Amino acid sequence: MNIDWIKLRPFNGDIKNGFEELVCQLARAENIKEKQQFIRVAAPDGGVEAYCILTNGDEYGWQAKFFSSIGKSQWTQLDDSFKQAFAKHPNLKKYYICTPLDRQDPQIANEKWFMDKWKEKVADWEAFASASGRKLEFEYWGNSELFDRLNKPENEGKLYYWFGQEEFSDNWFKQKLEESILNLGKRYTPEISFDLPVAKVFEGLSRDEFFKKQFLLYLDDLLKKYNQAISHVKVDEVKDSIQKIDSLINEFKKSLERIDFEEISIINQEELTKVLKTCAEVIDNLIDIFYELDSKKKKENNEKKNFSSETNSYGWDIDHFRKFRNSIFEFIEFQDDLIVDLSNDPFLILLGEAGIGKSHLLADVAKKREARNQF
Repeated sequence: MNIDWIKLRPFNGDIKNGFEELVCQLARAENIKEKQQFIRVAAPDGGVEAYCILTNGDEYGWQAKFFSSIGKSQWTQLDDSFKQAFAKHPNLKKYYICTPLDRQDPQIANEKWFMDKWKEKVADWEAFASASGRKLEFEYWGNSELFDRLNKPENEGKLYYWFGQEEFSDNWFKQKLEESILNLGKRYTPEISFDLPVAKVFEGLSRDEFFKKQFLLYLDDLLKKYNQAISHVKVDEVKDSIQKIDSLINEFKKSLERIDFEEISIINQEELTKVLKTCAEVIDNLIDIFYELDSKKKKENNEKKNFSSETNSYGWDIDHFRKFRNSIFEFIEFQDDLIVDLSNDPFLILLGEAGIGKSHLLADVAKKREARNQF
């Protein structure tokens, strides 16, 4: 769903006033730590449409401009508003600038686009504040940021009020789910519920918190086994192997850092698997070295007619590196599964003969997600 800003409901006879009021309503609902008081300002506004006061006396201010494009005139207006806010609010620590425009950022050499000019302007404002011994933070709310806030539960109803658009709220989904289940009739029996493995693929399809928890569960186990295995090793003969394992795990961690569960970035399964399989090969070689060292040690003891235990001298290390290796393949098996495939490419066709239980499965998955507030 896209926002058509031209259809924004006017406020006090003007669509610009409507935009300012909408921004203030979203600002009022914003979750800000230690917010004590929120104040909506009428014109003349002194550079802010609204501001909030924190418990320590700091202030955050919002400026809204209903621009259809941005050029020299618009930047001048923003500059004037900021300097007014700076002068009128000596405790201002954060300044939000809100327009219904997203910032273009093609990153073309020798060309300046919206994002480039925004960064330049923020640098100018920061220098202006610094000259007076003050420090300010700036945040931009454009089309995307405003739309994101309009879809949050605390702002339910605003999209319909301001734009006349039906909202995909939790109540909307609950109503549609109940209608669908009623239409299923005998094809869905809630008393019959099976935790089938196929149901878990929907967690990857939706890339929800349960999917993230599954991913992190396997990851935490792998890193825990890694730390346990390498923490005990004191043998110089395996130093090179340990360094290789450390290097591979660091490479693995760097790949993981590029995963953003919130922004739905791609999980590079091939890259992760390649690094981990190489690591497993190094572990196999390392375990062989431990066996060779133990054999050598026993042989030397026998030659010197010293007592030699039948127990492997490196049994602890071998055991923990095997556990580490097993954890690696458990992680590989999970992240090569359909669940992770669907988190990267969220398209699923469910096939099966009539009466096999497709409708029941979908209804059951939807009801369980409803119970977990996961519409």
